[in-house]
Amino acid sequence: MMEVTIVGFRGRLKTLPTRRIPLYIANEQRYNTMQYRRCGKSGLRLPAISLGLWHNFGGADVFENGRAMVRRAFDLALLI
Repeated sequence: MMEVTIVGFRGRLKTLPTRRIPLYIANEQRYNTMQYRRCGKSGLRLPAISLGLWHNFGGADVFENGRAMVRRAFDLALLI
């Protein structure tokens, strides 16, 4: 188990145990195939589709499924 030091309340340092999480490497071609749409007059370009996470998977599914969905959406250049 690894430890990480964070700045807590009022600048106090805390050391917390952490799990080692495998490094995620995103698809380097993710922005090449996504279709974008202009948003208003600002010129801002947003992906044509997005993955809404307001539901947060609600604990109704296992964490790994949610992580897999978010990573796949990121690889497809979806707005998350």
